[in-house]
Amino acid sequence: MTAGTSRDTSSIRMAWRHLGERIRQLRDEQGVSREQLAAKAGLSAVYLKKLEAGERESPSLDALERIARALGATLTIDLAVKRRRKGARDGR
Repeated sequence: MTAGTSRDTSSIRMAWRHLGERIRQLRDEQGVSREQLAAKAGLSAVYLKKLEAGERESPSLDALERIARALGATLTIDLAVKRRRKGARDGR
């Protein structure tokens, strides 16, 4: 395993921010307040606020599953192979 690059870190942060935006979008579409979703998912409203704002990184799968269930959504995890940059060293 090699150390991640700052580019990898930026991608991860962007992914968490996108997740938070998606949670907020689903919540808004259903007319559910953050407090209502928090109560239904068994989480704190502050936790959801930080997650939606992209300030909370690496939520547990359990928390994500509870949020998805409370929103009537499906939680899908996508593992993608990272493309190597041209000229990148193997790192082994």
